Amino acid sequence: MEASSHCKPLCSHCKPRSFLLFSPDPCKKCSPPAKRAKPFPITGRRVVHLAEFAESLAECGNPSCNKPLVLKDCTSETRFGLGSVFNIPCTSCGMEYRVSTDTRVDTDKRGPKPFVSNQKIALGEWVHGFCDTLQLLKKALPDEASYKLGDLHRSQLGATFEAHNAASDVAALDDLIRHVPVDIEGSAITLESAISVLDDKGKCAERRSTFDKIVQDKALSSRTAAKAAARDLSCRHLKKAHGRPGGIAGLFQEPAAHGCRVTKNTAAVSQYFAQHSA
Repeated sequence: MEASSHCKPLCSHCKPRSFLLFSPDPCKKCSPPAKRAKPFPITGRRVVHLAEFAESLAECGNPSCNKPLVLKDCTSETRFGLGSVFNIPCTSCGMEYRVSTDTRVDTDKRGPKPFVSNQKIALGEWVHGFCDTLQLLKKALPDEASYKLGDLHRSQLGATFEAHNAASDVAALDDLIRHVPVDIEGSAITLESAISVLDDKGKCAERRSTFDKIVQDKALSSRTAAKAAARDLSCRHLKKAHGRPGGIAGLFQEPAAHGCRVTKNTAAVSQYFAQHSA
């Protein structure tokens, strides 16, 4: 019988059944790949939101561990423009976590969530401000029967265009705004204001994601988690409040203009942290 070409003598994993002379140790072809001995090299430049990044590294997401994550323990990285997502295992509990260098915006669409830093760069290069052209045209042309773009373009410029074509729609609106006397500067929303809204939305989404494990374990409803995130709270605040007088109940039930800060029902989430901190 012909011996295997990749293993001489044949190992116990790849030997033919009738071949009795073999090595008890697996050969290189049969052996599992060795684990990475060296840490993943982190090089190059990125835009980093220091406060967000430091908070993400401060402690892992396991309520029973809460040990800090160490950047040098990174096993892999995914680049998104000037932002990155690092996969960092916790040296205490062994769970691996994805840590972003900047706030990411929840767009409710499939695919990776965009980084705020990348959005700012894209907006700053092409956009100087925003305005509601419909309200501007209604104010400038109060006697029009219809404010559809096609109708306005026909009545004001006496011409038609290929409607529902993105390029044609933009060109037609540009011609209309140049023809009709409107106060764009007085009605525009600055880029800085738009970026501020994006920042707030991104930070709220990041805070909401810190409650995922608690929501998954049925200790907190998804609605209450979203409400807590909107009130500037994250899982880290609940962990700190649990060890203080008043506990989570005192934090969630703080007086606010709408009643209480989050909710009065705190028994389940308080019991959850009591069990995981024991």
